[in-house]
Parts: sequence; structure tokens; C-alpha cells
Amino acid sequence: MAAPVVAVPLRALVLAAGLYAGAALAQEVPPPAYQLAAQRAGIPSTVLYAVALQESGIRRNGRLVPWPWSLNVAGQSRRFATRADACTGLQQAMRATPHTRIDAGLGQINLGY
Repeated sequence: MAAPVVAVPLRALVLAAGLYAGAALAQEVPPPAYQLAAQRAGIPSTVLYAVALQESGIRRNGRLVPWPWSLNVAGQSRRFATRADACTGLQQAMRATPHTRIDAGLGQINLGY
């Protein structure tokens, strides 16, 4: 059965609300690197930072911060202490898992698409 026409705007509203809520988690002024990257991409820095928090955020010293040494392999989140450890984990995952099932880094970018 086809979804009602109302479902599409409702999905958009839910998505927008989720992004807004994520942006609220971001600092009022995101770190400078996020501001620069967002400016270059033509998007709000608070949205970019909120996405990074949502995709790779961990608690450190009582604060939620994006974590660059993050992988998601076939639905399993993995956090590494160092870049070297993350690179080793990524290489192992790439040998054993289809690349479309691997997300990496701050924004959990999929390797297969």
C-alpha cells in the first residue's frame, strides 16, 4: 500500500527536527576547523558540527566531542585511541568487509559509495 502524501512532508519535518536538535547539541560557536570547512562547503557550521557529534561523538571530560578515530563496520561502532590504531582497524575491516558496509571518521563517511 502506498504511503499517504502527508508522509513525505512529515518525514521532512522529522528530519529537520532531528538536525535542529543535533545542532542544539553543538556548541554555540563550533571549533574553527568546522567553521572553515562549513564556509567552504556553503553550509551552516552548527549543522556540520552537529553531524560530527551525532556520527562520531564520545564523552570526554564531561563533554560530547567528535572523535576522528571512529569506524562503523557492518553496524558495529568502533572507537580507537590513536590514529595508528584506527588505520590498522580500517585496513583489517577493508580486507574482511564489503566497503559499502564501512563508515569512517568524524562524519562516518561510507567508503563504498
